[in-house]
Amino acid sequence: MVCSFETIEHVEDVERYLGQIARVLRPDGIFVVSTPRVDATTRAPENPFHRVELSQRDFDAALRTCFDEVELYGQRRLQTTRHLLLQRVDMLGLRRHLTFLRRASRLVGTAPMADVTLDGIAIERDGIERASELVAVCRRPRP
Repeated sequence: MVCSFETIEHVEDVERYLGQIARVLRPDGIFVVSTPRVDATTRAPENPFHRVELSQRDFDAALRTCFDEVELYGQRRLQTTRHLLLQRVDMLGLRRHLTFLRRASRLVGTAPMADVTLDGIAIERDGIERASELVAVCRRPRP
């Protein structure tokens, strides 16, 4: 098994990276990989540490070049309706710049991200459009 959680977006040559993972996996091996969910692929992401951010379609297509079976899931943090509403009204992105606001999430019933446990995360096949990350389980690596 190879696990690669939020790594692929930091890699310059995604195709080569996936090829090397497929190469080292046994025929019955499993590759579990995640990446942030974005609507459109970009090679110039806002995050200065990311080389590429892949849309769901492009993420799936890249994985299928090296694996015969790819199952996609969406991962999201469970949040209260009040917390989601506050995020939507933050049109200026203040919570990104005023980090003390992140602790305020507890006031609206959602634990701060640093305190989230497995009970605060959902990974599901349905609702990928609500996900913050994509998770793929890949089987049958191609030689």
